[in-house]
Amino acid sequence: MLLLWFLLLEVSGSWVEAVLPLYAHDTGTLTPSGVGLLFTYAAGLVVTAQMLVSRITANRSALSLALSAGAAFVLAFGVLIFAAGLAGLVVALTLFAFADMLVGPLVPTAVSQLAPPRRRASYMAATSVANDLKDSLGPATGTALYALSARLPWIVGIPLAAIAAIGLGGALVRRSPDGVPSPRTSTLPPADR
Repeated sequence: MLLLWFLLLEVSGSWVEAVLPLYAHDTGTLTPSGVGLLFTYAAGLVVTAQMLVSRITANRSALSLALSAGAAFVLAFGVLIFAAGLAGLVVALTLFAFADMLVGPLVPTAVSQLAPPRRRASYMAATSVANDLKDSLGPATGTALYALSARLPWIVGIPLAAIAAIGLGGALVRRSPDGVPSPRTSTLPPADR
C-alpha cells in the first residue's frame, strides 16, 4: 500500500509541471517565457528553502509530514481552481514547492517507520519506482484530464492528494505499536538541530 499512496501523491503533484504551462497559455495569463520564469521561481524557492524546511521538520513524525504535504497540495489545487490570475499561479506554485519540500524528507521517514528492518532497501526501491512512474503517469493523466476540461486536473487533484495523504497517514498509524506515530529521528548532526 505504501507504493500506492506515494504514487497517488506523486502523480497528482506532477500534474502542475505538465498542465500548468498549458493552463497559463490557454488562459492568457503567461507567455511561454513567463511560465519559465514561474518555474524558475519555484525551483529557486526549493533550492533556498529545502534545508530550512528540513531542519524545521527534522523531528516531525512521518504522519505530520504526510498530512502537511497533502494539505499543501490540496490548497495549491484549490488556489488554481479559484484564482486564475498571475497571483494565483504564484501562490499555487509556492504551495506546490512547499509540498515537494515536505515529500522529500517524508519518503525515507515513512519507509523507516513502515518497513521491517530487513526490507527497508526493498521499500526504498519501491518508492523510487513510484517516483519513476510519476514521470510518465503524471503528464499522461494530467494532460488527459486537461483535454476534458481546463480545471479538471485541479478538481481531481484535491481528492486524490487528500486520499493519498490520509491513506499514507493511516498506514503509518496502523504500523505504530500504540497507534501513535513516533517522532522522526533527525538525520541532522546535533549542532545543526
